[in-house]
Formats: sequence, structure tokens, C-alpha cells
Amino acid sequence: MESFIYAVNIIGGLAIFLYGVQESARIFRYNLGNATRDIMSRYTKKRWQAFSLGVMLSAVTQSSTIATSFAVGFVDVGMLSFGGSVVVMMGASLGGTFVSFLISLDIVSYSPIIFAFAYLLSNVKRNSVRKPAGVLQGLSIILLGMLLIKLGTTSLLQDIRFREIVTKYASFPLIMSIAACILAAIIQSSSAVVALGISLATAGVMPSSSMLPIAVGVHIGSTAMIFLAGFFNDGRQSIKQLGWATLIYKAIGGLIFVPFIPHIHNLMELYEISAANQLVYGQILVALVNVALLYPFSYKFSVFIAKFIGVRYGEDLTRPRYLDPDMQSVPAMSVLLLSKEMIRLADYMEAYMQMLLFPGSRLDKLYENLPQGITELSGHCMEYMYEIRISGEQEPVFKRYTTLMYTMTMFNSMGKLLTESLSECLNDTATVDKYKEILGEEMLEEFFEICLKMLRTSMRSFVIRGSGLISEMNQFDKMIARIILNARKILGEKTYYGLDISQTIRLISVLHGIAGLCREIALGDEF
Repeated sequence: MESFIYAVNIIGGLAIFLYGVQESARIFRYNLGNATRDIMSRYTKKRWQAFSLGVMLSAVTQSSTIATSFAVGFVDVGMLSFGGSVVVMMGASLGGTFVSFLISLDIVSYSPIIFAFAYLLSNVKRNSVRKPAGVLQGLSIILLGMLLIKLGTTSLLQDIRFREIVTKYASFPLIMSIAACILAAIIQSSSAVVALGISLATAGVMPSSSMLPIAVGVHIGSTAMIFLAGFFNDGRQSIKQLGWATLIYKAIGGLIFVPFIPHIHNLMELYEISAANQLVYGQILVALVNVALLYPFSYKFSVFIAKFIGVRYGEDLTRPRYLDPDMQSVPAMSVLLLSKEMIRLADYMEAYMQMLLFPGSRLDKLYENLPQGITELSGHCMEYMYEIRISGEQEPVFKRYTTLMYTMTMFNSMGKLLTESLSECLNDTATVDKYKEILGEEMLEEFFEICLKMLRTSMRSFVIRGSGLISEMNQFDKMIARIILNARKILGEKTYYGLDISQTIRLISVLHGIAGLCREIALGDEF
């Protein structure tokens, strides 16, 4: 019974440790405003700056995976090139060793006091005090988890049978390396595995010969989350590419480090470095070797990955390319990502309207896939938009968000008009010929051209974020009004009203509705 309670302490300690990592990332994301984002964007223009950013992000969030996900977000909003994101990932792999180094220091016993101090500071009203206190609070929770792991491990190893089992398998470095790799992949935290390894080494059941192999296993296993996120993501090319880049990068570094393990171990033994510290220093050494090997070739490496992934994957029109659920807690970033996805949706709607109005421009496969792509992508944007939460303190972000919300509502209505109503009106050549016969080919062509120009102008207005194209839209409105007036005269002169007349009236109504939506979109912030 006692052994079960001790095991629960270890499992509970791991859970608290992982919660601390998650909480640190959440606090960082919540406090990431426009000012911080602008500073970070300026701090990625040079390669060493991007590398330093990766180290800093990983150290603050206590997770190289979280730091890498930020790099993906930066690529998606245009703040960072893919090559820059690879360098950020390299820095994040080194910064991820910070927590391991911290828990190797003899400060775990003071974690309750650190937590109490951080909790008191987090209730201070001043942002300059409260925000750093939040990061300290997350770190203290990690140390509390480590304390529980240490207490549970020490107590559990008093059981002779358990101690013998652990000692038996711990003496096989290859088994320990594979186990560390699998465990790091499952719990998605290399620091938690290192924390467990430090506890076992301190208790004297983990031989020093297994420490460096564990460090290699943890290094490679930590790629699992970002790789799987990219592997199972059908829409976002950047996360696929960075997932593969992370796996290949860390696999190369880990495998090249393996032949040097005996020599490094002997050197550490010579200087009487403890087994626990060998694990910590080993993790740092693997990361440093990895950086030294591939950092000088980061540009060529990123080009190789971009070509490699580009060949293997095609674009799915229905899948979001930029929307990242992990970034919804960072309003400044999530609003930018939503804006980028809406620009992509705008491109689809413009292409589809042109193909509908002018059949000669149709590309068969694209023409067939665009309606579903517009409908599903519009749905994804609407869902993502409703999940963004913005506090009252972030007024510039909130203002941009309200504009996007209004525009996205117009986009959603526009998509339905294009894929349902207009598509139905122009579904076959015979029906279009009837329109030409009733209204005249010249009038119909002019109507189509003006409507397409209005759509393009409204989308351009959205992209450049300005209402300077309103005067141009006013001119188009006058042309549309003139054409509709002439169409009414023609229809009024008809002596019969059959199905073809009814269909023509519906076409005019649909195009008029599209023109109205275009005007609303072009208004932008003026609504």
C-alpha cells in the first residue's frame, strides 16, 4: 500500500511539473501584446537574433515545443521567414535545457516559499510586477512538481524489490535511451523526463553510464509533438516543414553525438561529476553540438526542408493554412493569423467569381474544388474568430478584431451567394444564353465585368486596410444602378413572363446583392 502511495506521489509530481510548464506558456501568451510582438518581430532580422529569440522563448515558456509553435505563428503572419523559423527552433532546443539546469540546483526544497512569494506578487495591481510574477509562479509550480517526484522516488526506492528491478534495467544504456525517447514523446516534455532521471540518479539506482544515452533519447524524443502536429495537419505548410526540420535536426545531432558518449563519460568521471549532473550537462552538450553542427548551414538546411516538404504535400483548399488554435490565447497573433486566412479566402472567392462569370477562364479541377473550399474555409474562419478572447486593455487589437468580425460576416454571406445562388444561376451554357438573349450580350458582359471589378476592389481594400477606394466603389455603384435601370426597362417591355424572365430577375438580384456586400467590405473601419 505504501508503494502505491509513493508511486502516486511521483505521478502527481509529474502532473504538477507538466502543469507548471503549461501555465508558464499560458501566462506568456496572455501577456504577449502588440508592443511585445513588435519588439520580437524587430528582433528576428538577423540570424543570431532569431537564435537568441528561440533561446529566450524556450527558457521563459519552459518548453522548446511551445517556442517552436510561436515560430510557426511568426512565419504565418509574415514576421519571420521559414529559414528564420528554423534558426528559432535551433535556439529553442538549447533554451529548453534551462529548466533541467535549474532543477539540478539545490533549490527544489525552497519551491513552496518561491511559490508563496510569486503568488503574493501576482496579486499586485501593477502590470510591471504582476506579469514577471506570473512567470515566476509557473516556474515555482515546476519546482513543486520536482519536489514531489524527488520525495516519491526516494520513498519508493526503499522497497528492495522495486529497487532491484530499476537497478537491473538502468544498467543497460540503450534501453534507458529508448525509454527516455518514448517517455519524452508521450508526456511531451524533455524536462520532466530529465527531472525523473535526476531523482533516480540522486537516489543511487541510476548508473552514470546511462546518463548521456538518456540525454540523447530525450533530445530526439522531444521532437514528437511538433512533428506529429505537422504530420497530421493537412493545411498549414509551415508547421509541416518545421515539424520535419525539427525531427531531422535533432536526429542528426543526437546520432552524431552517440560515438562520443564513452569519451565524454570518461572525462566527466575523471572530474568526479555526479550522475545527476552528467544527465543535465549531457542534455546541454547534445544541444550545443547540434547547434555547432547545423547552425552555420541553417539557410541551406531550410532550403532543403522547403523543397523536401514541397514535393511531398499539395494544398487542400478546405484546410486552414494559418489558423493556429494554440495562438488563440495570444490576441495580437491570432488576429493577424485570422487576417491572413481571410486574405486567402478572398483570393478563392475572387477566382471563383471570375470562373463563374467568364467560363473561358475556368480550370476544371480548381473550379470544381473552389465551392467546397470557400464554404469550409469560411466556416473555419468563423469558428476561429469566435474563440478569440481579447481583454479591454488591448484596445488597438480589439478595434482590429471588431473590423475583422464585421468583414468576416460579409465574407461568409458573399461565399454563400457565390457558391449557392450565383452558381445556380450560371449552372449551364443554355441558361446564360437566355440571359444574353433577354438583356443583350453587351449589357450582360458589362454587368459581369463591373461586378467582378467591385469584388476585386473590395478585396484589395481589405488587404491594404484602408477606405481610400470608396470613391472608386461609388463610381461602380452608379454604373450598376444604370445597368439595373436599363434591365428593368427591357424586362418591363416584355409581353410575357416565363421561367427565363424569372431566372433573369433572380440573376440581377444576386449580382446586386454581391455588389452591396462589396461596398460594405470596402468601407472597412468606416462601418
